[in-house]
Amino acid sequence: MKKTLFWCFSLFTIAINAQILVSEGFESTTFPSAGWSYPAVSPFSRTTTAGYPCNGNAAAWKKLNGTLASTMTSYLMYSNTSSNGNAISVSFNYSAKKSNSVYVTYGNMLVEYSVNGGNTWNTIGNQINFTSETNCTAFIATIPAGDVPLDSDFRFRITGTKTTPPSGTADWYLTVDDINLTQTATCYMPSNITSAAVTTTTATINWTAPSSLPSDGYEYYYSLYSTPPLSTATPSGSSATTSANLSLLQPSSTYNVWVRSLCSFYR
Repeated sequence: MKKTLFWCFSLFTIAINAQILVSEGFESTTFPSAGWSYPAVSPFSRTTTAGYPCNGNAAAWKKLNGTLASTMTSYLMYSNTSSNGNAISVSFNYSAKKSNSVYVTYGNMLVEYSVNGGNTWNTIGNQINFTSETNCTAFIATIPAGDVPLDSDFRFRITGTKTTPPSGTADWYLTVDDINLTQTATCYMPSNITSAAVTTTTATINWTAPSSLPSDGYEYYYSLYSTPPLSTATPSGSSATTSANLSLLQPSSTYNVWVRSLCSFYR
């Protein structure tokens, strides 16, 4: 009777070492860059106007003025579904400058994140209020570990809003630059999965541990189908070592195998 055949894969469903990692200075002439968006009405745009980029030659800016909602407020948003559940450090530079000497700078900036595609939002840090011009200033904060769960539909948003000043007319530019979102990567995937001692109904699978060992061992999944399982799929088994024994296999069949590292944030 013929032996069982195996196709082996390094991990299942998702990269367990997935990571939200953004470094955006808007230097590329393509705007917005991949993953970024803004409202169709009154959007942010790219500027190379001297005095506005905090570093390099370009930044993103939006003129906030008037009495219509579409001109008084706007946002710049980043989307990503590769969260690994760990903490995310947030940093960027911003400035608020009046568009002309006859106007004043008056309004605010709000930094938020969502884990459900923008249905609900959480504020990062405190709202920044502008009552006068503000030159390039650093915004630094951290989204705690666990607040952006594995596989969540993550959104990061910077919103600028012009409000009514006690005197004068508010008409100003909110400029943002050097945006960095860095999620800690602490769980790395295994590699080099192989099969051995294959019989008609049993086999052993082996793999190479990552350089940083996972805290909770490994899970594996095997199937007659080549479609990768979802992260929520029940695994076929688990192992504290870099091998596992499979049994009750169907003779003369080809199996697909996936292995993933397990770290506490993913349970």
